[in-house]
Amino acid sequence: VVVFLEGAGTAKCYTVSLQGALPSWEMKREIKKRKEQGGIKAVGKKKNKMNGGYSFEEDEVLRREQLPLRRPKNILWRIGDYFFGWGDEEGHKTTQGTAGWLRAAVLGANDAIVSVSALMIGVAINEDATQTDVLTAAIAALIAGAMSMALGEYVSVSSQYDMEQADLEKEMWELQNNWEGEMVELAEMYEKRGVSKETALEVAKQLMKTEKDALEAHAIEELGIRDFTAAQPFQAALASFFCFLIFGIVPVVAGGFITERLPCIIVTAGTALLLLMASGAVGAVLGGAPWWRGTLRVGIGGALAFVATAAVGYGADKLQITSKS
Repeated sequence: VVVFLEGAGTAKCYTVSLQGALPSWEMKREIKKRKEQGGIKAVGKKKNKMNGGYSFEEDEVLRREQLPLRRPKNILWRIGDYFFGWGDEEGHKTTQGTAGWLRAAVLGANDAIVSVSALMIGVAINEDATQTDVLTAAIAALIAGAMSMALGEYVSVSSQYDMEQADLEKEMWELQNNWEGEMVELAEMYEKRGVSKETALEVAKQLMKTEKDALEAHAIEELGIRDFTAAQPFQAALASFFCFLIFGIVPVVAGGFITERLPCIIVTAGTALLLLMASGAVGAVLGGAPWWRGTLRVGIGGALAFVATAAVGYGADKLQITSKS
């Protein structure tokens, strides 16, 4: 990649060697960052066959600069980083700004697979159960579960938002009424991290130039609030609702229309376990953990839920706890 930098009245051209086959969109993001920082005036391409990468030169290769690019570990993370910005400029994985709806979506999806499938198995194992009974119970669980998850997420995230706003209002009042004391308090926080007293006080002064900056600094260091817009109740509720419906409909379609009880149980349980293990593997990979760890964790949890509801259905059958009794 040829990048021309302005300098001392002449256009300079620097050489950048990319390590490995980095995707083009990552290179574009780095160039965009450099443009925003100033200096980059034009971008071109020149293939360097010597090192197998792209390079650009400054006055006959007088110096070479390597950009701090890092290759994401896997294709799933590259996709997430491309669409949602999960990686920062140094390649660190972060869900800041997306953590609220992402958490709600994951919970909705996993809860749908487990709860709908488990209920179907619990009903189907009863000898008196018909295919209509299983399908009716599955659809009812699907609708009720989606509404329940959406309402739960909305109430939960709303409560979180209200608490954050209350803490921020209290912190703003303290800043307006005790500015010097809050500055000393912020400096003491940095001292506890090993910063000298003089440096800590200077850092606190620099971070508290305005009320907005001061509130942000205290929110991060004192309250642990790093993203003021993270708590979005309606967004979390929608993510949970639609993910529950989308993932919950899979076991319904897979086993809800099978007339025989045993095949219905086997297909429903097998489909649900495959979905759970796949979601666990994807979640582990996106989080940087070994894929097998997430697979085992979610798979074992789902299997235990199926066994528990099957035991309830079997016990009800043996105790004659049916609609006929």
